[in-house]
Amino acid sequence: MMVVSKNDAEYLKKHFPDNGIIYLPSFHANESVEGLTGKGGYALYNGNIEVPENAHAVNYLINEVFNDLDIPLVIAGMNPPNHINKLVSDRPNIEIIANPDDGKMFELIRNAHVNILVTFQATGLKLKLLNTLYNGRFCLVNEKMLNGTGLNELCEIANTAAEQKEKLKSLFTEQFEETEILRRREILERYYSNDKNAERLVELLFPHHGT
Repeated sequence: MMVVSKNDAEYLKKHFPDNGIIYLPSFHANESVEGLTGKGGYALYNGNIEVPENAHAVNYLINEVFNDLDIPLVIAGMNPPNHINKLVSDRPNIEIIANPDDGKMFELIRNAHVNILVTFQATGLKLKLLNTLYNGRFCLVNEKMLNGTGLNELCEIANTAAEQKEKLKSLFTEQFEETEILRRREILERYYSNDKNAERLVELLFPHHGT
């Protein structure tokens, strides 16, 4: 049995030691780390805002994290509901970009200073986290976003609104350095390389293909 979450793999190995549990991360659209050094001018949240979990996260960020910050927040995603649009109508530091195409989303992730990703459901690897680490600068998340990913050391972690506010203030005083890009390349190549994981998958499915 193959699973895409480290936590799930560890749980299943413990409870079903004879079942041949194999951890194989999800495949994704990124080939190399393309983040920019320096500073960006805004924080970004991205996601399909039609999904209730993401709408909940957007409500939380607007009402509890960016409610009294001067830091600009861009919310980019599919079909933001009317109540979300109304929430930001009187918030000069918050902008919604509805239905950006892939090119626009890549540009937004790449140019943000902080990509902020929060979730209230610990459901394993979220591909937008990988997209952010491959293409963006600082990545600020809560612990549930990291559940089973093994990517903790590449992210800034804050779980409460107060902690997230302080992290944001601190990160907006910092430059994103080349050393951080090199660290991401090392760790992402180790665990999330599509080429390496494809080779592993072929070997698992066809163990004698090279003989």
